[in-house]
Amino acid sequence: VQRAFLAGLGFLLFVVIANTYVAKRIAALTKDMMEKKDTRVKLWLVGLVYILLFYFRKKCMKHFTKC
Repeated sequence: VQRAFLAGLGFLLFVVIANTYVAKRIAALTKDMMEKKDTRVKLWLVGLVYILLFYFRKKCMKHFTKC
């Protein structure tokens, strides 16, 4: 009975250490992924703003040249 208890305790210790490592790794990867996502979203929004500005500037210039 004592060997089984020690084996179970050893296995529990191994699982806790492995879980800590995996959790830290997941947190680091999630942080990295979110930073890249933020960069992509900012780039997309800047592109969209430039497209809209170009479109409306062109549309407004047509309106003013007709007058």
